[in-house]
Amino acid sequence: MKKYLFIMATVCCVAIGKSQDSLKVVQLDDVVLTGNKIETLVEKSGKTIFKLNQKTIEANRGKDVTDLLNEIPGVQIDGNFGTLGTNINYRIRGAQSEQTLILIDGIPYNDPSGVAQTFDLRLLDLDQVESIEVLKGGLSSLYGTGAAAGVISIKLKEAAKETFKTTLNTEYGSFNTFMSNVNVSGSSDKLNYMFSGSYKSSDGFSAALDTIGNQGFDDDDFESFNFLGRLGYQFNDQFSIGLLVTSDAIESGFDAGAFRDNDSELEQTLLKFAISPKYQWNSGSVRANFSYHTNERIFNSPNRNDSNERDISEFNGNALQADIIVDQVLTNAIKLIGGINFQRPVWKPEDADSENFTMIDPYLSIIHDYENFNFQLGGRLNNHSLYGTNFVWNVNPSYRLEFGSNQLKVLGSYATAFLSPSLNQLFAGDFGFLMGDAGNPDLEPQESESAEAGFEWIFKEKFQFSAVYFYRKDENLIDFVSSPDFTSGSYVNLEGETAVDGIELNARYAFLPQLTLTGNYTYTGAINDDMILRRVPDNKFGFTFSAIPVEKLLVKLTHLYVGEVPENEEITLDAYNLFDGFVSYTFKQLTVSGSINNIFDADYVDRFGFASVGRNFNIGLRYEF
Repeated sequence: MKKYLFIMATVCCVAIGKSQDSLKVVQLDDVVLTGNKIETLVEKSGKTIFKLNQKTIEANRGKDVTDLLNEIPGVQIDGNFGTLGTNINYRIRGAQSEQTLILIDGIPYNDPSGVAQTFDLRLLDLDQVESIEVLKGGLSSLYGTGAAAGVISIKLKEAAKETFKTTLNTEYGSFNTFMSNVNVSGSSDKLNYMFSGSYKSSDGFSAALDTIGNQGFDDDDFESFNFLGRLGYQFNDQFSIGLLVTSDAIESGFDAGAFRDNDSELEQTLLKFAISPKYQWNSGSVRANFSYHTNERIFNSPNRNDSNERDISEFNGNALQADIIVDQVLTNAIKLIGGINFQRPVWKPEDADSENFTMIDPYLSIIHDYENFNFQLGGRLNNHSLYGTNFVWNVNPSYRLEFGSNQLKVLGSYATAFLSPSLNQLFAGDFGFLMGDAGNPDLEPQESESAEAGFEWIFKEKFQFSAVYFYRKDENLIDFVSSPDFTSGSYVNLEGETAVDGIELNARYAFLPQLTLTGNYTYTGAINDDMILRRVPDNKFGFTFSAIPVEKLLVKLTHLYVGEVPENEEITLDAYNLFDGFVSYTFKQLTVSGSINNIFDADYVDRFGFASVGRNFNIGLRYEF
């Protein structure tokens, strides 16, 4: 049925394109899709795209990247309301975290030592970010195996146009949380640079949930140091090169598991190095992203048999990646983009042999863009050293109708995806509170197909509304199955097919230039009656009210409703409502801000057995010179 809906949407796009090819494109704000391999206007894309621009980011000081992502329709951040340093998962349209790819300036960011090989975006300071884009639906043919459900693409701030510019940002909040950031950037004739350093610390609260209230669970503190450096050099009109280096050092307390406080500690060091040369000509370009990522984790936990002893577990990982991309304009309406991607992750637990695999993936996409009709067809050949060769493909049509100052876009997409197990899922052994081997070397790769169809309506640039139906089917889905007492478990392939569908609604209305209301709703449900969408709410709703009552004063109120969340077949977490308030005022170069989150101090749990943050505040100062 879902395939038929997609085919109908495609046929409609083609039919309308034949009869309305004289219409003009309406240019809107924030229409450049920077996360794509080739720049595409958002209004022309056949994918569902949600973009947070610099204005939106600056109006959310006191929050972090994951807070903003969690407010986007179709996105659920698992563990976002817990303590800093704990695990976090990104779930787009009910998918697993490993089915979402994270890009920073087009470079994949992953943790080769982690289960889902994902990156904790709470480590990225918002003052370093220019924009955030979420591309939903299957995108594996263009981005690779980790993009089965979507892509989170973050663009760092551009270097200042002047020779030297400095920004200082300091924040203080609940739980004795302190953050400070220094950003220095500038440009000369051919050279541009940006250097940023951040420090964050917090006394935190107990990650494990104390249901009795008198057990005296220890607070789980957190401390991190972050450095980001970027250099760019323009040799001539055709050739340029970029260099990106990021480093994170983290120390945090954590608890062994649900309802259990045991004074464990985690030390983690991450380093990312990337170099990106580019050569362009009148009708195309060739560019490359070469990157190396290394991560070291050290767990220090009480011995499960002797409280006077400590167990130390060390895990190291690294990943080498290379992506060579060629794009070429063939005609005014047709573009080609293709290339080859190489990945080699390595994972090494303490006192054990290292494990690795290699992927070499050639890919090719054709983009047809004529008048108001856009069509993209692409394919990728996954060559995996453990699982052989697999072919994935996608098709994304869209069409725009213009009625004076109004615009209607009809979109659709269909995609397949292949996702191999991570090295951690394959080979993890006994560590921390888990007894027995958690890894499963007999795991099979996940395969999926996804489709979406919908429309976006823009009325006189004051009112915007979109409605999208989505569907995804997974085979061999990988999940962690725990023992009843949560002391052991392993990764397994779930039997049979798992299917998910839902709908996303998003609206924005500007009453005045100084008064805006936005709202969104997402329904996500399992098609199989016996399937549980673990840690994914069936209903999610939110709105944001923004006002500028006087010049340079911003006031904002945000509401988030999260429906019941299944933890497993026996346990379902209660629904909850959160209200956040924000205010900021700018005095020339100085901006003062303050926020109160969870204003009504809602008592809720977003992950079974673990505590969630109550009412909390944040005040901040930002100065530019």
